[in-house]
Amino acid sequence: TIIALDGPDGEWQDFANWRDSQSDADPMVSHTREDICFQLYTSGTTGRPKGVMLPNACAFAGYVDGEPPDMSLAIGTWREVFADDVSLCIAPNFHLSGNGGIYNNISAGQTVVIHPEFDVQKSVAAILDYKISKIFMVPAVLQILLEKAKQGADLSSIKLISYGASPIPSELMREAVEVIGCGFLQMYGMTEVGSSCTFLEPEDHSLTSTERMKSCGKAGDIFEMKIVDPVTKKDRPIGESGEVAIKSPAPMQGYYKQPKETAEVLQDGWYYSGDVGYVDAEGYFYIQDRLKDMIVSGGENIYTAEVESALFEHPAVREVAVFGVPSVRWGEEVKAVVAVEEGQSLSEDELVGFARELIAGYKMPKSVDFIDALPRNGTGK
Repeated sequence: TIIALDGPDGEWQDFANWRDSQSDADPMVSHTREDICFQLYTSGTTGRPKGVMLPNACAFAGYVDGEPPDMSLAIGTWREVFADDVSLCIAPNFHLSGNGGIYNNISAGQTVVIHPEFDVQKSVAAILDYKISKIFMVPAVLQILLEKAKQGADLSSIKLISYGASPIPSELMREAVEVIGCGFLQMYGMTEVGSSCTFLEPEDHSLTSTERMKSCGKAGDIFEMKIVDPVTKKDRPIGESGEVAIKSPAPMQGYYKQPKETAEVLQDGWYYSGDVGYVDAEGYFYIQDRLKDMIVSGGENIYTAEVESALFEHPAVREVAVFGVPSVRWGEEVKAVVAVEEGQSLSEDELVGFARELIAGYKMPKSVDFIDALPRNGTGK
């Protein structure tokens, strides 16, 4: 059934009429923790988006058969939701970060201000008007909000900014901590496991860039996580890179009408994420890349997020994306696309020379293109 939000469209009925035609009587439909309540779609950065079928246990655990809200145990006291909090939702509602955040916050009696899309002027106005205390955002949005803060926007009501969904350069994170001054919580997860599964707590964020600020934190109490060989699925030693595998108490039932793709990622209760990372001796996880995005140049593995982070430290760089392109000599070589800060200039030689002081020579971009702004999808990736 397709329902149009903004009025009828051909054979599609509009939402208001569909809603108002429903009976207000309890339909008395039986339900279990395993029944599917949401079908959200992956962001599609590595192919056509897949429909992720999520069960009641993911979003409504506290309301199913009187059982406690299992998924809320994944978050610590720094994410505790209070009724007097006001949350701003600027993440897409078709995305877990927007959809899940709304249900979690409303279930605690919190006020949620929902914007249909991110608009920096409207967001800053909402923060002031509603005294917003908590927001989730992707790094691209954080960078825009940071610029507004540097221009004098009043963000003093914000207690906590949660962020995630894509890598964040450590220099950007350090500057946000210094300028905005609230607590920051990094969350790493994916739609397929029904929640964020690692958390880098506010106390791990500091005014100086530390190695730990490059991590996505420790696994939540209700999750199991490990690093495995992408082919054999055997555990990798501490500090060695491999594929991130996650065991969730409320994983997806599968991808809608895609049993083959489901079987590839769900095996023996584990979800194999396709992300490359490692875990240190203290249990902090570091995400380095997507398996499909990793560049293999001359037999060496190059993680694009590491190169992007190094290039981003140049003060003239506003945005940067790194990826592999074919090379007759090396198989693949590193290419960068850069958007420069307004009013500044930057050459390829200058940028490569700057990065040479930060990363190994074989990781250096062999070419750099300059464009006005990086293209992004609906979730800011």
